[in-house]
Amino acid sequence: MTESAHQKQPEDQALPPTDDVNPQEVLSAWESAFNSIKTQLRSYATLIAADFRLSIKAIVLVVVCIAAMACLGLIIWLILLVGLTYGLNSLGLDWFWCLLIVLGLNIGALLVVKQILSSALKSIEMKSSAEVILNSVQGTVKNTNADDISKHQHQQKEPYV
Repeated sequence: MTESAHQKQPEDQALPPTDDVNPQEVLSAWESAFNSIKTQLRSYATLIAADFRLSIKAIVLVVVCIAAMACLGLIIWLILLVGLTYGLNSLGLDWFWCLLIVLGLNIGALLVVKQILSSALKSIEMKSSAEVILNSVQGTVKNTNADDISKHQHQQKEPYV
C-alpha cells in the first residue's frame, strides 16, 4: 500500500461526525410543524362548520318551499271548491246539495291520494328491508345462543380428567 492510502484510512475513521444538529433548530422545526398542523386542523374545523351551516340553511329552505307549495295547493283547491259550489248553486241546486257534492268530491280525492301514497310506500319496501335486517339480527342471536347452549351441554357430558 502507498503512504497516502495509510494516511486516508485512519483519518476517515478518526473524524468526528460533522452533522451535529443544534437542539434549538430541532425545537423550532417541531414548533413550526406543530403550528402548521394546528392551522390545518383549524381550517378543517372552519370548513366543516361552514358546510354544516350551509346544510342547515338548505334543509330550512327545502322545508319552507314544501310548506309554501302545500299552502298554494290548498288555496287553489279551496278556490276550485268555492267555484264549484257557487256554480252548482247558480244552476239551481240547493246549498245543502252543493255542499254535499263538494264533500263527496273531497272524500274521493282523499281516497285517491291515500291509494297513491300507499302504493308509493309499498314500492319503497322499507318495511320489508327493516324486517330482513331485524330477522338477520334475531337469527344471529338465536344461532349464537344455540351454539352456546350446545357447547355448555357438551362440556357437561365430558368426564373430568
